[in-house]
Amino acid sequence: MQEGYIHIGKNKLFYKKFGHGARLLIALHGFAHDHKMFNVLQKGLAYHFTVYSIDLPYHGRSQWKDKHYDHKLVERLVHHILKEEQKDQFSAIGFSYGARLWMSSLPFIEEKLSHLYLLAPDGLKTQWLGIAERSPRFLISILSRMSNKPERLYKFANRLRKLRLINRFAHRFVLHHLSTIALRNRLFQTWRSIKYFRVDKKQVKEIISKNRIQLSVIVGKRDSIITLSAVKNLVRGLPNTQLHLLNKSHFLIDGSIVPLIR
Repeated sequence: MQEGYIHIGKNKLFYKKFGHGARLLIALHGFAHDHKMFNVLQKGLAYHFTVYSIDLPYHGRSQWKDKHYDHKLVERLVHHILKEEQKDQFSAIGFSYGARLWMSSLPFIEEKLSHLYLLAPDGLKTQWLGIAERSPRFLISILSRMSNKPERLYKFANRLRKLRLINRFAHRFVLHHLSTIALRNRLFQTWRSIKYFRVDKKQVKEIISKNRIQLSVIVGKRDSIITLSAVKNLVRGLPNTQLHLLNKSHFLIDGSIVPLIR
């Protein structure tokens, strides 16, 4: 096992590398998680893959000084790891927000990607997050400044809930991620970045089909965050594609999914 940092400009992304398999796999976690969420898969994947599990900006041990990030992050990350491993192609796995990053970055990495694993993918049609990715920069800045007095944002979130503009999950999510300075900073910096990662479903299907990229999608039947019909629309008609529907909720990563990642 190896760990270290990948330098991108003045920023540093932390990674943990494990496994000794012939195939290269780069893993991106979901929002509010870090590289450790893939530890439970380590033993099962080690024989088939060499895995780089990354801490995204503002998460884990990564040190990201810029106030946002965009597709260049993914492009440069992939370029660095391919060069380091002396590989021409790689497989990608992403959970939730990490899956969104992979899908929206496909135009920049399509010729290098052989297999894409999407776990509970955000970005297709996710409860309430459509509002987040369409929010204008000035609104984010106003709310960020308001976060210095979080009780004002608590009242704002409660008002949105009463008006049914956000659901119960979104309400709990907002209140939790406003509870400390560190959590508020992570929320707003990620919010500034999400607009660069909108998922064009038609483009995703075209790129996967054109480049014959293998696609595996794993979704929980009891997922209250991801819209299952949107996932089914994505995979419909695509060759080399598998959709796995599990009796799980959104947080579906455990050892039982290892056989589906091959």
